[in-house]
Amino acid sequence: MLVPHSSEKNVVLIGTGLAPLIASQILIEEGFTVKILNPDSVFFKENSEWAFDPVLPTSFDALAGNWNTDSIVASTHAILSPYFPGALGKTSNRVLPELKAEPVDRLAPWIRARRRLWLESRDSVSEQWRNLEEYFVSRAAQGKQVNLLEGFQAVAKFPGFSGEKQGNLIEQFDYFSGVMVEESSDVDASRYRQGIVDYLIEKIGSGSFFSNCSQMEFDKKFFRFTSNQTVNHWPLDSIAGFFCFWTPRLDQWIRSIILAGAKHEKASLPEIRLWERWSLISRDKIVPDTIASIDDLIVMAEAEGAPDQKSPLLQVYRNCGLEQSDWDRVVSQESFDGLLRLFHDTLFWDRFSIRSCQVLRLMDWENSKILGAAPLLGGPPKLKLIRSCDGALVSVVKSVERQITEILRESLRETLT
Repeated sequence: MLVPHSSEKNVVLIGTGLAPLIASQILIEEGFTVKILNPDSVFFKENSEWAFDPVLPTSFDALAGNWNTDSIVASTHAILSPYFPGALGKTSNRVLPELKAEPVDRLAPWIRARRRLWLESRDSVSEQWRNLEEYFVSRAAQGKQVNLLEGFQAVAKFPGFSGEKQGNLIEQFDYFSGVMVEESSDVDASRYRQGIVDYLIEKIGSGSFFSNCSQMEFDKKFFRFTSNQTVNHWPLDSIAGFFCFWTPRLDQWIRSIILAGAKHEKASLPEIRLWERWSLISRDKIVPDTIASIDDLIVMAEAEGAPDQKSPLLQVYRNCGLEQSDWDRVVSQESFDGLLRLFHDTLFWDRFSIRSCQVLRLMDWENSKILGAAPLLGGPPKLKLIRSCDGALVSVVKSVERQITEILRESLRETLT
């Protein structure tokens, strides 16, 4: 049985990914001692932090929250670098060309400038396309750079496109339209996450990390949990607070344990969105400079490390819908039909080889009214729910920093009053 020393500086963080590690660094700087509880055997098994922002333009307002800076590479570097123990590589940016690639360790994470392209068939104009047009027309009115592309010029920018070898069939692409922006980026998520967990283990010791945590529950005096078949009882009066980082892996526990006694409306809870991530072997090596979308697919060259190498792998992400209603769409005939349309009708591949497929789950907060770090009326004592802990890696870091900082400020205000 492990019982921490009585101290109001003990803080317990419950989560599976990057979010509790970022929060740990902020809390340690404020003088807290952290204990990190992970339901999985290792960190990042859930793989809920993405290298890029999927940017689902379901509304004009959703788009307006993105590209609100003149340099995505510069702003991403400013957000991520304070929490990483070494230098981050970054490439030149097409909007601010003075940002040159800097020499860093060969295993350092890189932030790569990428263009973002949306492609649409003129035969079926979607609501997503209308939102894109509205948003980028407003950007153009503000003097921002926007590229509107038509026909072959549009589809030729798509990662993996090989239709230029079919010169006599170029007219087949006349029904495509595209919108492209220059200021986008992606991050070496795996390198960034692993660098931080290695740094924290060295800084606070492996004894502050608990894996395979289960049967986590609160009563009036204790917080109980099992870690690697060892039962732990921690007195609540020895702990300054609990932070739970809401990702799909913890969703069921949060709903059944944390929210069971809290006052909320069921309709206000977030849903889980299902994705497929396909890795395919490209017929030609691809320059990793564009992230492109068509229908419910996002396509990009798979890349890691210094951005001076072409990639032999193509990644395809497919938005399958919501977990509650759309599991039958996952790795289904619909999936393969979508891949066939992409490769045969858009990229002009005569064949393709599938390397792997992984099903991913992301929280969908768009219609949720849960306030995350706000107090839970009737919920467990001293516990705060931290939301928006999955998705684009840079968004996770920014969201956690904002919520933890606000909680610390509120605690200071309460102490002073």
